[in-house]
Amino acid sequence: MGRIAKMVLVLVLCGLCLSTFAFGAGHGKNGKMLIGYTGFAPTLIFSFNINKGVEDKCKELGYEYVSLMPAETKAELQVQALDNAIIKGLDGLIIMPIDARALGPSLDAAQAKGIPVVVVDATVNHPSVLAFIGTDNLEAARMAGRYIVDKVKGKGELLLIGGQVGHPNGDKRLKGVKDVCEAAGMKVTVRPTDWMTDRAMQYATDDLQANPRFTAVFSAWDPGALAVKQAAKSLGLLDKLIIVGFDGDMANLKAIKAGEITATARQQPYVMGTSAVEVLKKVFAGSKDYAKEVLIPGEMIDKTNVDKFLN
Repeated sequence: MGRIAKMVLVLVLCGLCLSTFAFGAGHGKNGKMLIGYTGFAPTLIFSFNINKGVEDKCKELGYEYVSLMPAETKAELQVQALDNAIIKGLDGLIIMPIDARALGPSLDAAQAKGIPVVVVDATVNHPSVLAFIGTDNLEAARMAGRYIVDKVKGKGELLLIGGQVGHPNGDKRLKGVKDVCEAAGMKVTVRPTDWMTDRAMQYATDDLQANPRFTAVFSAWDPGALAVKQAAKSLGLLDKLIIVGFDGDMANLKAIKAGEITATARQQPYVMGTSAVEVLKKVFAGSKDYAKEVLIPGEMIDKTNVDKFLN
């Protein structure tokens, strides 16, 4: 074998060794693969349930898991936690973005270190992101809109309590419900809240008090629906309104059972978490045979089927 050929062979073998080290040694204890998850603050039950799915699947597969969830739902806190973890070393990242626009430099750093990223709940456009797993928000919102129109027979007006302007999920939920209700002849008033329940309660209190023509309220996330419920209760309007949320949180299911909230469009955050780890498992094994996008369908829950989910 010639000298150049030997050098080429050595370089190839070194490359194979480095590749094996990247997805073989692992950054966790005892060489385990280390997966980090970050989302909204754990006080938001939806993010907590994604986190639980990630944690349980990591335990099942023998991976080490680290929570990077910020104490408060602020984009800058999410970025800080991400950057610190990337510097220390991870083998995989699962991200529920608070604000996708703030994640660019962090994802650049993850890509430079060869850390694969799976995004859940809201899409992020970056080459380091290998897959997206989330709810089909637009269709689920249309489903919620059809439910509202059916319940009020297209009569009256809709108060739409939105999330954060520019957030892909919030925008899709707003559009889906708004389009269906307006097509049925309902006037729609939109109030964005940045996912803050105190703002949802204030808007609901002010608008419901000022406009008796509201027959329904849709909240783009379940905690907002609970805030609307509280506002309607304080105004003595609870039995006169259709209140529909989005997520399927346990607190809202109990409120549906109690007859205080009409319905919610259920998501499956735990399944999002476990599915994201399954993608990383294939990546660690060197496989490219995984779906780049997985859209999980929504489902309407009201008093007719709430017991199934409570149980």
